[in-house]
Amino acid sequence: MNHTSHTRAVRFLSGLFYFFSIFIFINAFNFQHNPPGAWRQQFMPEIQGLDIADVVFLDSLTGYAVAKLNYILKTTNGGENWSIIYEDTTTVQFIFARIQFISENEGFAGGFFGLNYGMMKTTDAGQNWSLVNTPTFAEDIFVLSSDTIWLSAPKVSPAEYSAQRMVEHPGKDCGVK
Repeated sequence: MNHTSHTRAVRFLSGLFYFFSIFIFINAFNFQHNPPGAWRQQFMPEIQGLDIADVVFLDSLTGYAVAKLNYILKTTNGGENWSIIYEDTTTVQFIFARIQFISENEGFAGGFFGLNYGMMKTTDAGQNWSLVNTPTFAEDIFVLSSDTIWLSAPKVSPAEYSAQRMVEHPGKDCGVK
């Protein structure tokens, strides 16, 4: 049988296509179950199964999170490991909703503290936190600067829970002395 260069090229390309198809097929199953860069769940038994209410990252490594009750967490390795940097140990628990940082050192965690309203403030990258009283529950916060913070909160009245109100705190140092 006389093979021309054309038929040899066609057979070579057919074989190459066949092996390439098998390679793609095998790898497709591998990526389906182990996709690169995929989501993965992390468990933090130290926070007793509480939901994480908010997460913020300052850069690719340093991030902060608040659990719905009592805990502020920090990571310095892109979220591989988290440590508790604030735990409310009082009998009246702090319910956190949001966390925001305006610099690598200064940040705020909003929520409410028992029957009082407030948020927590740090000026040393989360090593120490102090309570800042606010006129309303801080369901959502936007920190424009150290002196100006916007709060969003549900209107707490028996007649209308769905209406929203916003409060601006234009005070020096947000009330922290």
